[in-house]
Amino acid sequence: MLWYKNLLETRSRLCFAVFWYALEVYALHRGSPNAAQITTAFATLWILSSIFSASTGVKTQAGGFSPAKGLHGSTHFTLSLPVSRATLFGVRTAVGLIEMAVIIVAANCSLWAFFPSLHAGNTLWSAVASGLAVFACCLSFYFVSAILAIYLDHMWQLYGGVALVWFCWYLMRDIPNRFNVFPALGMSALVTHTIPWEAIGVSVTAAAILYSITLRLIEAREF
Repeated sequence: MLWYKNLLETRSRLCFAVFWYALEVYALHRGSPNAAQITTAFATLWILSSIFSASTGVKTQAGGFSPAKGLHGSTHFTLSLPVSRATLFGVRTAVGLIEMAVIIVAANCSLWAFFPSLHAGNTLWSAVASGLAVFACCLSFYFVSAILAIYLDHMWQLYGGVALVWFCWYLMRDIPNRFNVFPALGMSALVTHTIPWEAIGVSVTAAAILYSITLRLIEAREF
């Protein structure tokens, strides 16, 4: 039931993400960008989709995009279920990460299929590997947004997530590129033909820490 509930709550976000990517592909396809310009143009969308995918599993997400007023009625029903808050968060995280991985990998495969400059010298597996690398680099952004979802409604969560990610970018400007997730998102493996393992390691480590912090905050929070 929890899986189905979360799928219903996230379907509008998933459809909106697909629309974003399709619109960007269409806009780029009308021009003549080189490979680096194509992947750089998508860097912001990778981040936004990871911020957009996150939630706590406790607070009910409205289907639309207007700011919510107070707690949704089914939030109290969710808290009354005979499952722990850790389970609620774990299931919601699994749903969000699966959707995020699918959309990012599918978008990378679409770029590989539609743009000759990315198709040359790459295989379909290269596109899948590029998508998985982008997904791993975005894990930390997902959990930044999940923390905000504890305290903010779904629209302010998005605004706050964008602001925090921009602040992180500002702080990480002087970090060597191999440890910095932002250059890794802008220069896809479809362009560099290498996987940014160091940046992935930083992102996964940060995501694990943020997951633990988020879970503790959820368990202590009075909803």
